Amino acid sequence: MIKNSYDRYLKMRQNGDIKLTPFIKIKPKYTDKFEVYKVNNTRFDLLSAKYYNGNANYDWLILLANPHLPSLEFLIEEGTTIRIPYPLDVSIEQYIDGINVYDKLYGL
Repeated sequence: MIKNSYDRYLKMRQNGDIKLTPFIKIKPKYTDKFEVYKVNNTRFDLLSAKYYNGNANYDWLILLANPHLPSLEFLIEEGTTIRIPYPLDVSIEQYIDGINVYDKLYGL
């Protein structure tokens, strides 16, 4: 069952505009999952669906957890290990905390 997705732009929406969204690192947790990237097979939306109860909308969270990867999936090399931040609720809280820290330091 797909639940509503967290709106990562919620705090960035101001006066009808969306402010630039800062890059927030998702720190590793011992509960994180790992997948080996297979060219022409692995997709981050499918990984999101696999690990987040059928919800394919958290591909962005997986990318934040892997800042060493290129931003385009077809540039990722065969055999690269992909970290999936897990569980989802804790990982979303990490993201929210990171946004709040960024807001306090730099403003949004």
